[in-house]
Amino acid sequence: MAPEDNKTSSEGDATTKFVAVNFVYNDESKCLMADLHHVDKDPKLSLSNLQALLKEKNFESFKVSGTMLQELLRRSSKDIIGTINIAEKPVYYDLKFEYSEETKALYATLEETNKEQHITMMFIQEKLREHHYDKYMLNVKALQAIVEQASLKQTGRFEIGKKPEYTKVEFEFDAKTKKLIANVIAAEKDECITLEVLQKYISDNHFSNFYFKDNVLDALLNKIQNNQRGRYEIAQRKDAEVIIKIANDEMSAKMTVMASFGGDGISMELIKKAIKNEGIEYKTCDQSVLDSIVKQQTVQDCVFAKGIKPKDGLDTTFEALCSSTTEHAPVKDDMGKVDFLQVKDFTNVKPGEPLMRRIPASKGVNGCDVLGRSVPAKAGVEKKFSEQCKGVEVDPNDENLLVAVERGYPVILEDGVRVEDILVFDKVDLQTGNINYDGCVLISGKISPGMVIHVTGDVVIKDTINNATIIAGNNIIIDGGVMGSDIKGEVNDKDEGTKHNNYNAHLSAGGFIKANFISRADLVAQGNIEIKEYIAHSIAFSNQKILLGQKGGKGQVIGGKITAKRGIVLNIAGAPASVRTKIVVGYTPEAKKELKELQMEKLQKSDRLKQMLYYLEHNPEQVYAINDNPESLEKFKKFNTDLLALTDRLSLLNNRLYECKLDILNSHQEGIEVKQQVFTNVSFDINNTKRRIENDITGAGTFVFSHDEIKLIVKKS
Repeated sequence: MAPEDNKTSSEGDATTKFVAVNFVYNDESKCLMADLHHVDKDPKLSLSNLQALLKEKNFESFKVSGTMLQELLRRSSKDIIGTINIAEKPVYYDLKFEYSEETKALYATLEETNKEQHITMMFIQEKLREHHYDKYMLNVKALQAIVEQASLKQTGRFEIGKKPEYTKVEFEFDAKTKKLIANVIAAEKDECITLEVLQKYISDNHFSNFYFKDNVLDALLNKIQNNQRGRYEIAQRKDAEVIIKIANDEMSAKMTVMASFGGDGISMELIKKAIKNEGIEYKTCDQSVLDSIVKQQTVQDCVFAKGIKPKDGLDTTFEALCSSTTEHAPVKDDMGKVDFLQVKDFTNVKPGEPLMRRIPASKGVNGCDVLGRSVPAKAGVEKKFSEQCKGVEVDPNDENLLVAVERGYPVILEDGVRVEDILVFDKVDLQTGNINYDGCVLISGKISPGMVIHVTGDVVIKDTINNATIIAGNNIIIDGGVMGSDIKGEVNDKDEGTKHNNYNAHLSAGGFIKANFISRADLVAQGNIEIKEYIAHSIAFSNQKILLGQKGGKGQVIGGKITAKRGIVLNIAGAPASVRTKIVVGYTPEAKKELKELQMEKLQKSDRLKQMLYYLEHNPEQVYAINDNPESLEKFKKFNTDLLALTDRLSLLNNRLYECKLDILNSHQEGIEVKQQVFTNVSFDINNTKRRIENDITGAGTFVFSHDEIKLIVKKS
């Protein structure tokens, strides 16, 4: 601004001068200048006159403040003249857009303009819409940079986006590969492809029944939307497919039919072709199953062919032509009382009487597998009559017939018959004394308490035993039952072996034991123990099986302990009152101990035998000198005797070792079958692995030893 003492008038000037204002734009300084100069006529300046002059001169765009206009009026009134800068020229910017075909990019140039306008994001977006660039893929950060540049009053050129790419899809069916191909290619415009559009196209062109992988159309749409151009397999026309699996043993074959997808369906011709290709003999196929497959069109692992299993030959069997006993109806006495224990007569055979017929083994019938190849049958095993037969011979005129040569009681074996002498007693008491007999004994009456019966054959008792001891080299058969009492007032059931001395009733059999019931008794049998009704509070051991509940009996064990090497079958284990009951199957600790002792003894005897043979080999002079020296002869005889004894003992040890190992091996296959119920507090022991029942179990099942634990296999109804 010019200083205030810049005055051009003087007091001595007689002419009156006035100050006028003119507005001039200075291109060099880019400023609006106010020129205050003298005029002869009063311009009558005012704020409104100055504003009108700015408008008249087209300087409205300049932001001249009211304060500056007041300053001009003040200077005019003070007669101050000169030129002053009253406002800078306002700077405005505009955008020009340019698309480059070479770079495929959209550019914006920021340049000055006289038109008053402000660069904002809204201004830019409106400008883009105006020039039809709003659909381009725009860089928001670049647009923000333009706004910032304009605020700093700077120009420039910016890459702000790319021309949008459009994609379309064309479908192509390859008849050779039977595949439907989607060609994703560039498009001039937005085809607005959606999942519904794709599905409609496929339906309209009859591709809907082709085989499409899961979500394949969603994946295709994603590629279209992301401009991932290329050829993509999306579906396939498939004929029905037949897949045949032949079992490992080639005795059966399964068929799986995959449904057609737009192709040929399943037919009998196609099935037969697949069967032929697999080499399956058509005669092993079930035609009704094949017809059903054609009707269903799709199946999964359907058995359609089965081989003919061979019928193995039967081993030699033995048919008993007589029985040890003959059952009849209960007999009434003179008083009309029925004796239900008097229902059997014991057989007595005569010389020449046929006892058993041997039925030779058969060869069997061969089968064939599904490939038509022969599957040979196993011939049956031929067996001879047992060497344990006694009092019998093979009929001279029939090599398969066994006849009696002695009178006596027939003991029916699995593969033969023994005719035993029978000793018959009406009763056994103090009058008869204890019985010790080489043969069989039949007792039709009672046995008094404390009596002992010891025989080498069978003991047959038609009444009930009360606190007596029965020892039989073979079987014990009791029509009634066994009742005993405790020796010590309680059961010592910790004994794991076969020595029982808990009760005053004892039964020991080299064969089986059969009875109606057992109460408070010790039982040991090398064969089976078969009890019809129950075993209560007793100790029973069988080297074979314990079977309870035959011929409709109750078949229950209550309290005590029963042990069997080859398995146990019963109906009910324990009682509702949770009576402690032990049921044991398999090998015992004694069996393991015996095996170890046998192995140790065999090792010792083998070492001794080696020493003796070594001595004999390296001292031949001792052998040659025996004829000249009587003393040497005696030593040699003793040496030879010891050597033979040692050899015999080793042979016996080997046989017993084989039996022990076989027993332990077989015990792993045995179990405890319960047909009805197991009550709480019953303990099962299989091969020294224990399981105690905590809650009642109802239903049929078998407890077996598996993977070091006892498992219950429930029988399906």
